[in-house]
Amino acid sequence: MASGKSNYLSQKVLDAEFGIAAFTFPSTIHLALFTVAPSAAGGGTEVSGSGYARVAVTANATNWSRSAQTVSNVNQILFNAFTGAVSTVVAVAAFDASTGGNMLWFADLPAPNQKSFSANDQAVYPASSITVTEA
Repeated sequence: MASGKSNYLSQKVLDAEFGIAAFTFPSTIHLALFTVAPSAAGGGTEVSGSGYARVAVTANATNWSRSAQTVSNVNQILFNAFTGAVSTVVAVAAFDASTGGNMLWFADLPAPNQKSFSANDQAVYPASSITVTEA
């Protein structure tokens, strides 16, 4: 399962670590669903239409936990009900904005959480189902 920081975030962390430029991590991340997985360079195909919208999650220990080099969601993540069909969702990514913005990290979803949706379905991700691992 692929997951990790985006090139954008990697560059910001390096700049901050070596005093090249300050970086303020966002206090809210916006989770996005993908039908074609992104990579560290970005890309992929984010879900669009059918009532889809990114979900805002506060970046804190109430919502995320870390074990070694892996972070996972503590609470269930619930997206709005779709108004139409959506192709199979295979990945999730975090952005610093509700639309557009910069991708911070990405992760493939485990097989049980990869699925397509019909009208009135909701994408629901139980605790610990979204994980990001750093090498």
